[in-house]
Amino acid sequence: IGFYLLSTLAARDFRFISTLEMVDRIDKTLSSVESMEKWKGHLYNWYAIKDLELLRPRFVSTVDSGNFASMLVALAQGLRECLDRPLFDAASTQELLVIPGIEATGPLDNSLGSWKEILAQPANAASPRGRRLLNMYREELACLFPHTEILTHPPEFLHRDMSFRRLAQLAKGAAENPSPGNLARSYEDMLAEIDSLLAEGESWQREYLLVWKDDLLRVAAAAKELAGELHRHIARIEALVKDTDFSALYNSRRDLFSIGYSVDEEKLIESNYDLLASEARLTSYLAIVQRQVPAKHWHKQGRALVRVEGTRALVSWSGTMFEYLMPLLLMKNYTNTLLAETVESVISAQRSYAKKRNVPWGVSESAYYAFDYRLNYQYRAFGIPDLGLKRGLADDMVVSPYSTLLALPFAPKAAIENIRQLLAEGMGGKYGLFEAVDYTPERVPAKKNKAVVQSYFAHHQGMSLISLANYLNDFAMVRRFHNDPRVRAGELMLQETPSLQPVLTKQIREPVLQLRAKAEEEREVVRSFGLPQGMPPNCHLLSNGSYTVLLTDSGSGYSRNAQVQVSRWRENLGYKYGTFIFIKSLNTDQVWSATLAPFHVEPDFYRVRFFQDRASFFRETANFDTKTEVIVSTEDNAEIRRVTLTNHGTKEASLEITSFFEPALSRQDSDLAHPAFNNLFVQTEPVHEHNGLLAFRRPRSEKDPSLFVLHLVTVEGESVGTVQYETDRGKFIGRGKDISCPAALHQPLTNTSGQVLDPVMSLRRQIKLGPGQSAAVTFVTAQGSSRTEMLKLAGKYSDPAAGQRAFDMAYTRSLVERRFLNLSPQLLAASQQAIGHLVFLSPTRRQYEEVIARNTLAQQGLWAQGISGDNP
Repeated sequence: IGFYLLSTLAARDFRFISTLEMVDRIDKTLSSVESMEKWKGHLYNWYAIKDLELLRPRFVSTVDSGNFASMLVALAQGLRECLDRPLFDAASTQELLVIPGIEATGPLDNSLGSWKEILAQPANAASPRGRRLLNMYREELACLFPHTEILTHPPEFLHRDMSFRRLAQLAKGAAENPSPGNLARSYEDMLAEIDSLLAEGESWQREYLLVWKDDLLRVAAAAKELAGELHRHIARIEALVKDTDFSALYNSRRDLFSIGYSVDEEKLIESNYDLLASEARLTSYLAIVQRQVPAKHWHKQGRALVRVEGTRALVSWSGTMFEYLMPLLLMKNYTNTLLAETVESVISAQRSYAKKRNVPWGVSESAYYAFDYRLNYQYRAFGIPDLGLKRGLADDMVVSPYSTLLALPFAPKAAIENIRQLLAEGMGGKYGLFEAVDYTPERVPAKKNKAVVQSYFAHHQGMSLISLANYLNDFAMVRRFHNDPRVRAGELMLQETPSLQPVLTKQIREPVLQLRAKAEEEREVVRSFGLPQGMPPNCHLLSNGSYTVLLTDSGSGYSRNAQVQVSRWRENLGYKYGTFIFIKSLNTDQVWSATLAPFHVEPDFYRVRFFQDRASFFRETANFDTKTEVIVSTEDNAEIRRVTLTNHGTKEASLEITSFFEPALSRQDSDLAHPAFNNLFVQTEPVHEHNGLLAFRRPRSEKDPSLFVLHLVTVEGESVGTVQYETDRGKFIGRGKDISCPAALHQPLTNTSGQVLDPVMSLRRQIKLGPGQSAAVTFVTAQGSSRTEMLKLAGKYSDPAAGQRAFDMAYTRSLVERRFLNLSPQLLAASQQAIGHLVFLSPTRRQYEEVIARNTLAQQGLWAQGISGDNP
């Protein structure tokens, strides 16, 4: 928020936005900040963006609060400047003169007259940006300045007649200094002068005066409102700073600031900021000059030095540009001081370190080319090994452009050349420079030497803009911060001379190795099986973190969303539970299942392959190949089963493809205890427009959640007729039969729905396959808490392209998840192999029954072996 507010001020400095827009943006942001829940004046670290509700854990960050308060101090001084700063200046004129059709009509100055002449030009050939600038300035002109010529071309009698001379002087003063504060004062004085002149002048003069008065009343109100808004914003900002209690974050026993305060645990975090070269330096300075913490705190911060490239620098924890240079966005950097020597040495060290690795320079905390399970970029600190105490800094090489821009005011030529190099590396994007470029071999794609992190982090963009404002506008933000009398009073702390104390040396220096492109990706873990053999079966789990599908090598298994059992499941040796897909040749009446279960008739060929992202079943029956692929959607709580059929015969074939599963829509323990009773509350209905079925559990009480399951089918190929469906298990299975020989496969489905005693979900499509042709039939099952949600997913997955996207996303997620968990191929294969032993009664239990009997420790006994929920 602080970086945004100062960026808004910088945008006004650069004339990206008008003063009116700046004031409006700041007003809205301050209103939001004032409404947010706080702890001793501090904002918490995390709020919900949409409604500003506080998110847990409730935590207050010392450095974030200090940065925010310091930026508010600079912002208040910047708004004070705006009160007396002309709305138009010569620099703004130069910006307009690059617009086609705009020409200078006289000398460039801050006066209103020259501006009116420039803005009156049509500029029909202006670009969109040029038109936006013109419209911005014209809006200010129309809002804050009279339409009449009293300010720019007053009539001759104002200068000739002595009684009107004061009015002429006031008009001239407003035109020459069109600042909000001066305009508000001048307009008020001019109106008072006009009122006194109305009683004295001649009739034709009074006509002029009355027209001017009407015009001035309008703009005087607008100017007064603008000046008043600026004054009110300053007061609001100062109140926010005053209410922020930094003493509550101060560890008085150690005279250091804590990392932060845990409101949930009601205690300070044990770790402290104990180095002068840290991002908390700004917080320390502000708290001292506000007399919230004692001055001795400044000298309690560590000043250990390290030698790098023949120079000395203060040591930091991570060796990042952020720790050294971020405070200098607002603090003065006095020459021939300890801090100035450190800045020079750090920039030199960063450049040298990057040169050794043949990459651009600028290393700091940033996002990098690794992802969490939701495909978000990961974020942490990267630094220079010789500058940071933290170990392992040489293991990574991530370069962030904002780090270079932080150094721009102190090494402009080197920074500009480095930015050019970053642009050559592909770092330019729609909104500026991308977040970072990752050169770490373990993370970049195969046969590449880098991976660009194509995102934009708001606070890094803010730092970049503020640093640019300092460089291009003579350290404008630093000047504003130090214009505050309290800040100015502490400047002696920043003038500490270089120390003669000993220099730290790492006993073991981390080697800086050349970066090498990764030759190839780590191999994908694929387990392959033929016909099932023995117990327990080979099993595979697919999940998006909520929706889970368990599959055995025979094709049985279950589907579950969190604690809701989507399909009925029993640990059954006949493997008769799960989602099954049946194929029937209408030419020969031959019937087979897409997987081995539930028929268990040995096909001509059978192969199961379990991949990281999917399960694949392949079988050959007569003249047909049947390939079934199963995934869980990354984006939705849904599973997708795609059956691809290929006709190797010499004649056209007509095939019926029928799905089947028993919806449970309850917890597993409830379904085990009372399956028949549970079934009474499940109701079904067709979804004709999407070729699907919807089942839902009627709540037994107000406390019961709403539970829905969707099942639909799509065809990529030549289909025949309309979709058939069945929701009555008795009609599907038939009297005296079970799922291994259901009656429904030899007769049409009855299209039954509504309230049935024993519900199932079954869909059927008929397709035609010519010789050598293939077709794909896809079944989607999804679970949710509302009918609206299910119908929305039905619309989405009715498009086969959505299914293909789900397959692509599942593959991407599997790679990301494996990297996120840092699983080696061997460990991943071993963990997958253990699934069957955990789900089914394993024969190895009898083999190790004596060992199991001696194991009397509880779960905590695993911790001593380095096994926990965080490290399973």
